[in-house]
Amino acid sequence: MKFFKQLFGIADREVVDESLSGEWHGHYTQHDMQKRIVATFTQDGDRIFGHMADADTVTEQSLYDAVAGAGLPPGADEQIAEQIRAAIPNAATGPIKTRSILPEESKLEGTVSGKFVRFTKSYQGETFHSYEIGEKGIGQKFPGHSVEYSGRLSQDRKTISGKWTIYQSEAPRGFIDGGFELCRVGT
Repeated sequence: MKFFKQLFGIADREVVDESLSGEWHGHYTQHDMQKRIVATFTQDGDRIFGHMADADTVTEQSLYDAVAGAGLPPGADEQIAEQIRAAIPNAATGPIKTRSILPEESKLEGTVSGKFVRFTKSYQGETFHSYEIGEKGIGQKFPGHSVEYSGRLSQDRKTISGKWTIYQSEAPRGFIDGGFELCRVGT
């Protein structure tokens, strides 16, 4: 690299500007909802690492919307509702809502190759998921999970846009996915 810098007269400042190191703000999209995220990357050669904070960690929705968003077949919400009502005796007869709470912090680790960026986001802490009917509910905690991000840098290297994927064997397609966008802060 030093040889090319000398040959083409590239100043160190230009090379530093190409690094992904620094703070990035943006969002990911899941079930047509944007969730705000802040990432801090450190780049060392073609490796990147850092952390990400999710600003929107709580998702509440109706059972019907949760089932439809998960891609389950028609009628699955009715079957699940029957099981939930049996598990929560003496609950109100009102609608069932779901609530998911993600950990706020996650670690990032990945690579950069030209304009392509890939990293794994590993949540630090437990995820909580519950079903609620009125004031009563049942819930369960799950260990932190990982999300695979794959994106492309814009020409000016100020934006990364792409797709995230969570591999889940119980998901209808074996995974769930969505889009994301991160914008460099302070340039």
